[in-house]
Amino acid sequence: MKLDEAVEILDELASSFPSSGGSVGVDWQERLCTVTLDNPSSSNAVTFRMLARLGQIVRELEDWSGGVILLRGAGGRHFCAGSDLNEVMQTLENSSTAWRMSMAAATVLDGIWNHPAISIAALQGPAIGGGAELACACDMRIAARRARIHFVHARLGVVPGWGATRRLVESFGRSFALRCLVEARPVTAEIGQNVGLFDVVLEDPFELSVEEYLSGLLSLPIEALRGVKEQIRGAAQPTRGSTSADVFGRLWGGQDHQRALKAVLERISK
Repeated sequence: MKLDEAVEILDELASSFPSSGGSVGVDWQERLCTVTLDNPSSSNAVTFRMLARLGQIVRELEDWSGGVILLRGAGGRHFCAGSDLNEVMQTLENSSTAWRMSMAAATVLDGIWNHPAISIAALQGPAIGGGAELACACDMRIAARRARIHFVHARLGVVPGWGATRRLVESFGRSFALRCLVEARPVTAEIGQNVGLFDVVLEDPFELSVEEYLSGLLSLPIEALRGVKEQIRGAAQPTRGSTSADVFGRLWGGQDHQRALKAVLERISK
């Protein structure tokens, strides 16, 4: 499914729930794009309206040339509690709606997963159900110690519908994905860091720690950040992605490379 079609479907679904709340904010900077899930009355649960807006932002990201995408939840307690339960309950008997929503949402999350910039989910609190899917659509997850990722789907008699199973297998292997989804238990920050589901666990104050962590990444040349992701994608999918040599050859001798080497030489000569 193409992204434009996905956004159209989500807009159509959202029109059936005109009173649903929540929004998705975006802050565009040259190197960093911050996307914020904001639905405080429902622990940042995602409505169709929010998914449609997220799809629009992903479409706008196609023309953005920065290096890092940060996905976060508003407030200090929750990342995302999953899908809005009121909307879910009203669509339970319509399998066609469920299929269209699944395909559209997976397409939007693929837009984050496949974007050339490094995507990071900042989890100040729980990521549950659909929230867990959103977190795992990012390249990295940085978390407060109170955070957890919880794929509750099996407990509710369903499976992930937004592409998380494929991403879990690709990132962590079949065995981990199977255990994570079948056991349907919350993965704490400590356990998640041990298995790689959380890349970094940060101390409080969390927002300040996130800024400090990002400052290191954002000090790197954008083309280098994008090049690393392209290399990793090519290594994971050698028949589809660019080879390491392709990316290396493109960046070698570029302005960023020359500038960095010149700075090193100047330091050595002092």
